[in-house]
Amino acid sequence: MWSLDQPYILRAEPLLAGTPLALLAVLAVGAGASAVLVGLQVAPPLVLQIAGVTAGHGALLVTALAWSGVRSSSCVVAVALLALAATAAAVVPLGAGAYLLPAFWVLWLAVRGRLAALGLGTPIPPQGLIAGALVGAGLSAHLLLSASRTLGVQTRIDHVPDVLAAMAYDVGANVLAAECFFRGALFQRSQRRWSFAAAAAVATVAYVARYAA
Repeated sequence: MWSLDQPYILRAEPLLAGTPLALLAVLAVGAGASAVLVGLQVAPPLVLQIAGVTAGHGALLVTALAWSGVRSSSCVVAVALLALAATAAAVVPLGAGAYLLPAFWVLWLAVRGRLAALGLGTPIPPQGLIAGALVGAGLSAHLLLSASRTLGVQTRIDHVPDVLAAMAYDVGANVLAAECFFRGALFQRSQRRWSFAAAAAVATVAYVARYAA
């Protein structure tokens, strides 16, 4: 009778529950070992660049995937694709196009409904998709124009391959990992514990701290 009289209170899991600590440790050890080898001039600086991209973005991406309930094998695949892309971008001309592989992997997981906890894969009306694309394009153009006029810099594209490589890096590594973790995983977990404003503040402060560090 006591259990029937008492209200059931859903308790949120700890904020860091499900964090892939073993995989994060492997990434940290790999990055540290690369730094030591490069410092001892045993390996070329290229190795540290590859390890840094893999560890930095990979840590955010696999944590977001793990918090969304994705199996560890899928997280390992994401890291492997990211490492492959970083290697290709460093050693092969136009190899930065390989950064689309991690993006396609996340897209495939979202289509199969495995990233609903990140807000990915839910049906979106065509009107909303078009509106979002137009707003994003307008905001990007506004920022580009404002920055160029404020700094007195003429906007132009001198090296198209370099621009395309930077865009591929953003799509498949930088923006992908940051958005999945900060806007998706961290915000969603925070919102289950606190108010929307508090969750948005936590995600935003963490996002800014990441770039300021």
